[in-house]
Amino acid sequence: PSDGCGVQLMAAHGDDAHAIALGCEGLLELQRGEMFRADSLLGKAMPLFRLRKSKAYFLVAYAGLERTLHKFPLAMRAYSEIAETLDSVPDLDLIPYYMLSGYAEYAYGIDAAYGMAKIAIADSAQLKPAIMELKATLNRHPKNPLGLMCATALKYIDGDNADQYTFAINLICEQTPAYRKIADEFAKRIQQ
Repeated sequence: PSDGCGVQLMAAHGDDAHAIALGCEGLLELQRGEMFRADSLLGKAMPLFRLRKSKAYFLVAYAGLERTLHKFPLAMRAYSEIAETLDSVPDLDLIPYYMLSGYAEYAYGIDAAYGMAKIAIADSAQLKPAIMELKATLNRHPKNPLGLMCATALKYIDGDNADQYTFAINLICEQTPAYRKIADEFAKRIQQ
């Protein structure tokens, strides 16, 4: 096209192809147990992505790796990006592993909320950012499983306001009784 949009789109796809190649190599290194090599490759890949759908799986893996390596600020940044941009991914309903969970569409966001809570428990310097991000996500998702995970996480990391989060959990479960089992599962995960 004469307006240059085709060139920009091709450039974005080119960047994503390079990012995907680096990300795949990083995941292979992770499977081999080479965590630091995986970290380096995934870290190089992240800023190259232009398309959300291309980046999704790699970002989730990267965030988990950063948490495992105790690089908590980097993990928090990745989890925040997931919570803000991958909070709802309808395509996850097509993957049996996620479909069986009962909250497939929100799985990436739920994993991010869980990761932020675990980081806040492990590193008090990340407590305030985790609370802020989880509250913002809860406000965007007050009636679904992602909101339920955020309220559950906040109940355990923001003890001064635990009653408020218990109320939010109960409200979500009253509106959708099938979520009570999911709420109990989330609470067990946070407490482990």
